[in-house]
Amino acid sequence: MKSEKAVILNRIVIFTDIHHFMVVAQKLKNDQYKFLQEFYEILGEIVVMHGGELIKYMGDGFICVFPEDLYNGAVVSALEMRRAFLKIVKNWKLPHDTVLEVGISGGEVIEGEFG
Repeated sequence: MKSEKAVILNRIVIFTDIHHFMVVAQKLKNDQYKFLQEFYEILGEIVVMHGGELIKYMGDGFICVFPEDLYNGAVVSALEMRRAFLKIVKNWKLPHDTVLEVGISGGEVIEGEFG
């Protein structure tokens, strides 16, 4: 059994989701995984560049966290991710109504190993 090692910390959390991904998936067909791999790599680099950490990939989105003192870095990261996503969409010639939705929240989180 794992030992329970968890602490309560203040963090900034970013959630992302590709709007209308089912429409995108239909256009991409068998290249969905290539598109998502490029998406994860490019946007992941942006997160890390601004001091964040990718926590979980979820289909066409992900969750990342930033230390509480990097709120500006989190916001800049979110804006840069949206711009980078538009470039990816353009390169893949996808529908223009496809956008990256980004949610940012801050506050206490439980971090560690438990369960």
